[in-house]
Amino acid sequence: RDQDIDRDVTRYLEDIEDHLGTFLEEVSRIIGVCNSLRDEVNSYRDRQQQKVLYVLTLVTTLVIPTHLLTGIYGMNWQDEAGRPVVPGLGIMHEHRGYVEFWGVSITMTI
Repeated sequence: RDQDIDRDVTRYLEDIEDHLGTFLEEVSRIIGVCNSLRDEVNSYRDRQQQKVLYVLTLVTTLVIPTHLLTGIYGMNWQDEAGRPVVPGLGIMHEHRGYVEFWGVSITMTI
């Protein structure tokens, strides 16, 4: 302690030092709470992203067989007589082609 400083000023400065210590402890605690909150938000975002990816994977798995069949049907293959034909299914008649397409699509999906 400096002898030239009045006791009231010394007491005042010690009080300020105590308040600053308390303030720094509070700031440290609040930083911990903020870090915890940030971790919770990141965890929530990760869970939401996993749900979205699950749905996208499920939809993709269900749609891919139909895309494959659309590619095969869309090739416009013909036999020697010029009739429309699909490999593995034979001659396609207009009245049964739609039903066969969806039947094969659903069977491949399941």
